[in-house]
Amino acid sequence: MATTYDPTGAFRGTPGRLEKLRERLGALPDASGLAAVLRESGVQGGASPDDPLLDAMREALTRTVFSVTIVNSGPGGSHQHHIDAGANAVSVRLSDGGEDRGELAVSPFPILHGQIARLVRFQPGTAPEQGQPALEVDPGLILDLSAEDGETREAAFARLLLAVGDSIDPEAASASWQLVQSRAAWTGTEGQPVEKLSVYLRAGDRYFVLEETSDGAFLLVPVPSIEAWEAMTHVLPGNDEVKDPRS
Repeated sequence: MATTYDPTGAFRGTPGRLEKLRERLGALPDASGLAAVLRESGVQGGASPDDPLLDAMREALTRTVFSVTIVNSGPGGSHQHHIDAGANAVSVRLSDGGEDRGELAVSPFPILHGQIARLVRFQPGTAPEQGQPALEVDPGLILDLSAEDGETREAAFARLLLAVGDSIDPEAASASWQLVQSRAAWTGTEGQPVEKLSVYLRAGDRYFVLEETSDGAFLLVPVPSIEAWEAMTHVLPGNDEVKDPRS
């Protein structure tokens, strides 16, 4: 599949080719190398090295403030989105939508939260029953729920249903569930690497967030949907938490 360019600032093609294109763009110190990268990457669709969106993408990838990776898994598959937020207030997203359905796109940083909501198709849920207990789970179950293999994901969710009992509707949950992992990484103000991870599970219209206890146990805690949303977005750093890549 050829790599194409849409003038709205999006490349489309196989995830492998787009990853290589992203790496090459991020290695350019200035815009003078854009023409060669586009030509050698075989980009079709009239992409111009003079396109300001392409230079904004290059700059964001060369001066990244933080990155966030989102893995969205469910009955239909397991897909990954990697977003780099640049010092130029632009974010660059690489999405793996399947073997030949990747996208590398640029967008303004202020819409990042809304972009994440659209990527995972976040939807309102039903609040948990009062006093509904948390469920202790094996970390291996979480890994299996996000596996690339569909049978592994299906078997893992069946095990989960046995554990949660009648607190959710098994038929509705089996037809529509998702596990969303959000992992953000950046360089702290003192130069130290920082990483934050959050995980939420939606089963039907019920939400759970994954928490680790002080003794190392992992719990799926029933929460209102707003708390699942907050857990996903609170991994993103504040302005006072990151080192300016220009310094």
